[in-house]
Amino acid sequence: MGVLATPFLISVSLAAQEINSIGDLRLIDGKWYVSNSGLLRIARRKHCHGMQIEALKEFCDFDASRFAFRATIFTSPTCKGFVGYGEAHPSNVSSAVHRAEMRVAETRAVNRALRKAYGIGICSVEEIGSFAEPQVFRESKKLPPQPANGNPSERPLNGTTQWSDSNALRRLGETRMTGTPTKIRAILERISDALSQTESDLRSYSKEHPDFKEVGDRILREWEKGRQLSLQAR
Repeated sequence: MGVLATPFLISVSLAAQEINSIGDLRLIDGKWYVSNSGLLRIARRKHCHGMQIEALKEFCDFDASRFAFRATIFTSPTCKGFVGYGEAHPSNVSSAVHRAEMRVAETRAVNRALRKAYGIGICSVEEIGSFAEPQVFRESKKLPPQPANGNPSERPLNGTTQWSDSNALRRLGETRMTGTPTKIRAILERISDALSQTESDLRSYSKEHPDFKEVGDRILREWEKGRQLSLQAR
């Protein structure tokens, strides 16, 4: 049983568990993103009740190809709605989608609302300017060097970017989340399950895409290091 020690990689594992497809997660410049199709899969599986999308006319300029949308996701009949905003213009989208800024803005609004509604902590592909560039996995050889401490996300936890001791991780959850030991254990078990599923999907993806194998192997090694340090009881 294992767990990742950083909030960012925990979000990646949980997102992968919810999506059930590593293909809906993209690795771009060393960072993980979820796709619009992956978010829609989550909404469908969670039985999303409805979605409302509207253009914000006061922020739209057709001549300048500048558009803004508001999306509201209703997870149940009684839900008051989770709101997300999206905007796009020629300077913040890929050159491949110039003249399609309206659709990009709408998709960004939907993605942000869906991420709020279903607790997905990683950014979506469509929210970044380079989302339309092809074959993002092939950029693996250009990734910046990994940090010396072995934590590929560079996100600090409790003031450090080192993998956390399992006992320290549990205490952190109990103090910051004011959760009971039982609740924290349940959360960590869910993370462990998500990690196991993600590892399996990642190995399968690496076999099918040789260009990704080098990056995939590095990720798996770091995850195993986190597993040994962060969840195994001492």
